[in-house]
Amino acid sequence: MFGRGLATLLCQRMEAMRDKVESLGGEWDDSLYAISSPDRSFKNPETLGKEWSSS
Repeated sequence: MFGRGLATLLCQRMEAMRDKVESLGGEWDDSLYAISSPDRSFKNPETLGKEWSSS
């Protein structure tokens, strides 16, 4: 998935992260990466790949 499809997927992921951070009482910070966890840790690439392949 490249181009517009990837951009759409990443935007959706970022919106979901923003919602999750705010639901946990945190404030959204644009320095968070689209593939990080709400606690700002990076996801293991293997875990990320499994999540993306199941969506």
